[in-house]
Amino acid sequence: MQAKHEESALNEKELAWKKDALDLANALIEKYGNDSKSTTYEPSVLDATFQNAMQESWWNRPRKFALTTGLGYALGQGLVNHLGFEWLVYKDGQGKDIAVKHAASGIIAFPISAIRKRLKIKEYTFASAYFKTLKEEIKMSKQGLPKLHYVSQSKEGLTHLEAIETACQAGCEWAQLRMKKVSFEVYLETAIAAKKICQNYGAKLTINDNVQVALESGADGLHLGKEDLKPSEARAIVGDIIIGGTANTWQDVLRLSKEPIDYIGLGPLRYTSTKEKLSPILGLEGYQEILDKMKLAEINLPVYAIGGIGLEDITAVLATGVRGIAVSGLITNAGNAQVVCTQALDLLRG
Repeated sequence: MQAKHEESALNEKELAWKKDALDLANALIEKYGNDSKSTTYEPSVLDATFQNAMQESWWNRPRKFALTTGLGYALGQGLVNHLGFEWLVYKDGQGKDIAVKHAASGIIAFPISAIRKRLKIKEYTFASAYFKTLKEEIKMSKQGLPKLHYVSQSKEGLTHLEAIETACQAGCEWAQLRMKKVSFEVYLETAIAAKKICQNYGAKLTINDNVQVALESGADGLHLGKEDLKPSEARAIVGDIIIGGTANTWQDVLRLSKEPIDYIGLGPLRYTSTKEKLSPILGLEGYQEILDKMKLAEINLPVYAIGGIGLEDITAVLATGVRGIAVSGLITNAGNAQVVCTQALDLLRG
C-alpha cells in the first residue's frame, strides 16, 4: 500500500510541474506571441514569443534572462531529447549559471539567448508537439477520475481533516473539502492541510465552492454549486484544474455542458441531511431519464450520483449510466470506514 502511495505521489508531482509548465507557457505566448491565443503552439508563434520576450527583457537583465518554468522546461526537454544536448549547467562569461535544473522533474531550463543560438530560425516543431502532448496528458489525467468521491463532513469528535484522512486511509482516492460558515482564513488553512493529507495517500483534493481557496491551496479541483460562480469565470481564475458542477435537472445538465467543466454531480438520489437547501429528489427514474437525454444529446461528461447513497444503491445507480458516486455520511458515519470503502469500491468496479 505504501509503495502505491509513493508511486501515485510521484505521478502527482510530475503532473503538477507539467501543469505549471503549460500554464506559464500559455501566459508567455499570450503576452509575447503577437496577440496569439494561449492555446496556439505553432512553431511560428513560439518563435515570435521568444523574439519578443528577449527584446523586452534584454536591456533590463542582459545575459540573465532565463525562463525557469514554462517554455524553458518544455524546450529544455526538447533540446535534450531531440537535439542531443547533454545535461549541463550553462555559465556566462563571468562564470555565473545561466541555466538551471528543475528539482522535481530534472528538466533543465535554458535562457532564451542560449536557445536562440542553438536553434535555426523557425525550428520549433518539436516544442509545438511537446506542448500539445502536455495538454493531452493533463486532459487524460482528468478523464481517469476515481469512481468514489468522498465529501468531507465533520461531527462531534471528528474534524474535516480527520474525516478526510480516515477516508484516504480506507482507500478513497478523491476527497472534497466542504466547509460552510467559516472564515476564508480557516478554510484556506484547512485546505492546505487537507492537500498534504491527500498527497500522502496519492489522492486528489477538490475544494467546494471557494475559488480562491482552491487556487491558493494548490488543490487538484473545485466543485461549484448552482448558486456559485460560473464555471467559465472560475476557470479563468484557477486554470487547468478539475472543475465540477452541481445539477438537479436536465436544464442544469444542458447548461453545464456548455461550460468548461470536467464532471457533473447529479442528485440527490434521496433525502440527505448534509444539504440545507435540498433540491427535489431524483430517484433512480430521474437519473435514468437525464442520462438517457445526455446520451441522445451526445453530452459525454462524467456524471457522479450524490445524495443519500448507500451501499445497497450502488449497483442500481451505476446501471443508469453514471460514472461513479459522491458520498459523505456513508463513510463519515461508518463503524469501519475501511470495510465500507472496500465494499463500495468493489461494487463500483462491477
